Amino acid sequence: ALLACIKVNDAKELRDQIRPKCEWGCGRQALRMIDEHIKQETYREIMAARSEMTALTAGTMKELKAALNKFEVLGKKVPIGDGTHHLECLRRIMRGMLANKALAEENIQMQTIFQGHLRAPRPNERINDIVKDLRDCTKDDAWDKRLDRIISGKDTKPTATAALDDGQGR
Repeated sequence: ALLACIKVNDAKELRDQIRPKCEWGCGRQALRMIDEHIKQETYREIMAARSEMTALTAGTMKELKAALNKFEVLGKKVPIGDGTHHLECLRRIMRGMLANKALAEENIQMQTIFQGHLRAPRPNERINDIVKDLRDCTKDDAWDKRLDRIISGKDTKPTATAALDDGQGR
């Protein structure tokens, strides 16, 4: 009955390993084997997420937004520990952004924010704050681009500001 309850990716393989090693009626022995297998699977998943997190890069604001989203998802799988690995991954992401000369104005703002966090005491304990501030930079950039399109007349979508100007709002 215990073997029928196993719901891991390779359950059939695990059942085949347990049956010859455990005697009939020795559920505790089977549970120990299942527990060891699940610990190994969890460790593999953490290592894969950690490797993927280390490989994250960004060179544009759009890529930064995607990298930060992926960083947060992977960060939930990887135990933060002392935060050093997470902080190093953010540095790698930012290194690609700061190398992009086309984003000179945005880079100054992002570099100021990022360096401010790094200079503060224990930056590795404020990973979520750093990600939030970098995400705010991407939102600010998106708003600036939208505002530029509105001013140039290329954006014809109605906005809350236009509705207020027409007297439709409060």
